[in-house]
Amino acid sequence: MKTWRRYWLFQIPGIAVAAALLAIAASWFGLPAWTCGAILAAWIAKDALLYPFLKRAYETGAAIGAERLVGSTGVAAQALDPQGYVKVGAELWRARSASRIRAGESVSVAGVSGSEALVLIVESAAPPRGAASRESKSPVTGAPKIEA
Repeated sequence: MKTWRRYWLFQIPGIAVAAALLAIAASWFGLPAWTCGAILAAWIAKDALLYPFLKRAYETGAAIGAERLVGSTGVAAQALDPQGYVKVGAELWRARSASRIRAGESVSVAGVSGSEALVLIVESAAPPRGAASRESKSPVTGAPKIEA
């Protein structure tokens, strides 16, 4: 079902209640019919104006929570052996991996289990930007030194 159709089907009960209350107001308080029509038209216009802001809430199949992470890439914030934390975008997520992943390695989210991301190592030729390097140079001699 299309999103706009779903949205308007959910608005029908509210429009019906507003119309019923306006009919009661017209009969009890003598509210003119044109005023009731104008108020009901304003009510429907309000729903039409709010649609662009509420559209995402009415979409079906939209990934929510951890499900939206599947397919995303991130960086291991700490070593995963098999659990730890990964940073995906600006968010820190609890993660699990089948293999050991060192802090700073690039990961890809393969799936989710509850609120835990299931991640795999991203095989790449170059380390990700900002990732900690395993090899550095001595500040004194400039010779490469290997960190454990």
